[in-house]
Amino acid sequence: CSLSLESEIRRSLDVISRSTRGFEDLYSSSLWFRILRQHGYNVSA
Repeated sequence: CSLSLESEIRRSLDVISRSTRGFEDLYSSSLWFRILRQHGYNVSA
């Protein structure tokens, strides 16, 4: 069960990391930047 949850989280992060949509505010941008970096995504500042 936890493996499927981890897989679902990874798929969601993949979608977010490929999104070209900008975030509306600094808080949202910084939160997604941190989450993606913590999960090993190469996100430029």
